[in-house]
Amino acid sequence: MNQPGERRRRSRPANSLGPVSKIENSVLDTISLVVRNILADQGAEVRRDQDLREDLGLDSADIAELLVELEARLGVALPDTVFTPTDDLDPLGTVGQLVDAVAGHWAKGGEQ
Repeated sequence: MNQPGERRRRSRPANSLGPVSKIENSVLDTISLVVRNILADQGAEVRRDQDLREDLGLDSADIAELLVELEARLGVALPDTVFTPTDDLDPLGTVGQLVDAVAGHWAKGGEQ
């Protein structure tokens, strides 16, 4: 229990790292909704640690659709520079990487 004047720290679920922000939660919820629509599976589980291609089965066209939908739903433009390539040169490896990239850009006001 927190002492008076102490800030309560929110934490991520066990399968992710670092503090959770409202922006990240909103982005994750939006990504989950769009991925479920793309997969036509409203019961699909979408977690931060899942690989977009290998775990969720999204192909290049699905990922393009995902990004277009995120831009429309969140009201931001996501330039290519937002995404940093991973070791395998895939800038969008996991759901968590996409959440972090989009939330970081959205938090800055969606500047290009």
